Order: sequence, then C-alpha cells, then structure tokens
Amino acid sequence: MPFLGYRCSKSQEISCRTLTHFLPLAGNIIVPLDFGMPVSRYVSGDSVSLTIVQCDRDYQYLTGNHQRVADEFYACVPQLPPASRFPDSFVLPAMDPGGLDSTAWNIVTKSRFFSVDPQPPTFPFNKVRATFILTKSQVQNLKNYVSANKPNLRHISSFSVISAYVWTCSEKCLAAAAGRQETKDDEPVYLPFAADCRERLSPALPSTYFANCVVFVIAESTHGLLKGDEGFLIAAESIGEAITETLYGKKEILDSAGWPLDFGEFFGRRYIGVAGSPKFDVYEADFGWGRPKRYEFAHLDSERYSISLCKSREFEGGFEIGLSRMKIDMDVFEAVFNEGLQMIGKF
Repeated sequence: MPFLGYRCSKSQEISCRTLTHFLPLAGNIIVPLDFGMPVSRYVSGDSVSLTIVQCDRDYQYLTGNHQRVADEFYACVPQLPPASRFPDSFVLPAMDPGGLDSTAWNIVTKSRFFSVDPQPPTFPFNKVRATFILTKSQVQNLKNYVSANKPNLRHISSFSVISAYVWTCSEKCLAAAAGRQETKDDEPVYLPFAADCRERLSPALPSTYFANCVVFVIAESTHGLLKGDEGFLIAAESIGEAITETLYGKKEILDSAGWPLDFGEFFGRRYIGVAGSPKFDVYEADFGWGRPKRYEFAHLDSERYSISLCKSREFEGGFEIGLSRMKIDMDVFEAVFNEGLQMIGKF
C-alpha cells in the first residue's frame, strides 16, 4: 500500500511499456477444477487494470510515523476482483507464473491460506498504526550488545536483532497488560519468517533470480523468558540459531519446501509474523511516477501481533518497523521500545 504524491497522467503509458517486455504479467492464472496444474495464459486483448485512488483523507496524517487510526487507510486499498468461474476452471486475479510446479501447487491447495475469492476486511479494527524508526547507529548498538553478550552466536544480522528487539518489546507489553489479560510464563511464543535460500542451492541461484526462493524458519521461546531482563539476548539467540540450523545445518534446504503447511500449524498459537525484510528498499522503487512517500502493509490490521520491516526512507542505513495494535497496547509498546533503546545505547 504505497502512498504517492505525484501527477498520474503518465501512468497508463508507463504501464503499457512495461507489459510489452513481459506479456504474462497481463495474463491470468487458469486453474482446472478437476485435473492438472494451473497455467499462466496470455491471449491477445488481455490487460491489467490500474486503480488510482483519490481520497479526502489527510495525506500528511496518513504518511506520518505517529499513531494513526487503522480504518482510515482502507480508502486507499484497492479490492481484488473475485475469480472468474467457468464450467471446467476458474481464473484467479494473481500472477505467479514461475512458482506453480506440481509440488508447490499441491501444498497451496492444502493450505489454510488457499482461497479462490478475496475476503474483504471487517470494520472497525479498533486499532492504530504506528511506524518506529531505527537508525543505522541504533541497529549497530543492538548488534554490538548481542555480540558482547553472546560471543559464540554464529548469526547476528540486522534482521535478527531488529526482530528480536520487537519480539521482546511485544512480550513486555503483554506483561504490562496483566490487569487486562493473563499470560503464563511458560506459554510458548513463536517468530516464524521466510529466509532467502538462493545461495544455499547447488548450483546457487544468482541474485537476479526473479521468483521466490525462500524457506520457512521458526524461532521459539516462552513469554517468561522474553519479558525478563535478558529477553532481548534470548530472542536474538533463538532467531540466530534457528537461521543457522535451517540454512546451514545438516537438513536439506528442499526439505523445507512444504513450509506453507508448516505455517498453518501455528493457527491458534501465539506468534509474531514479520512482513518484509531489511533488504527491501521499497522507497528506491520508482516506476516513472516518483518514489513512495509511505509504504504500509495492509494485512497487519487483521493479525494480532505481526510487524512489517523495510529500509527507511528518511535515514540512510535506517529501518522502518510498522505495527498495528490496540491504542492502549501501542502506548505501552512505544514506551518500552524507546526505554530499551536508551538502555542499550548506554552499553
């Protein structure tokens, strides 16, 4: 959900030029009802609809970092059309021509995520959104703190320390909300995420590979451990070891190919999902109509604890963390987040 401040007179011309280089982007995914795998089909006359939203909301309000009412964003979220149904197949409004082999498709159809028709959101969410910025120096402070206290930890990265820090802050918020809800110290909590495994294949895929090549990684701990004084270090260790074991352990990378089914097992459990990556420089993407002013992940409002993560637009080497929480929880998270950074900054 990028917010752009620009004149859109050239949008149609730019989109047409782009589609001439890769016609399948204008095609459809055809899914047979009784046999076979889906196929990507383009026929003369196929096109891609371009939705340009003009709303009367306050642009500066929506693109700020401060707390903003979640419902306000959906005036800017286009709705996918329903699938077109035919006697022997249906057409999905989606594009993934490179990843629908037989194994992947069997996994998709068994997954709880598989749905022919998009589901509209239910209002009100009763949540606020906020964006938290970590500067380059703050991220380095987090890395230094982990390195000094966990010298034998093999994997320490921007992703691992940022995710660990937010994970810990979230658990401390739950502890602070004990008057509203009870969370047992031995309750297991999870942080599942996708990891790039292009370099782990033999032969390795190039960095220019234009498709998904990810595996499922799951870090696990307990509420009691993460809310404590050593919570950040425990979270960083859990994430680092999970990455090392999945990407560099004895288990074959392709053994994790069924990760959509594995992820489905976490329904009903408490977890924090991470959308995006520190490697995603979404604010540098310019398709001819200017850089985005703000990038938001709409699905966060439908999940209780998930976060978004990408490079910052405002600070070189910095990162943006997006959250959607109830107002009272966001106030506590903000206080815990800032207090923790001050403490680690003094290390």
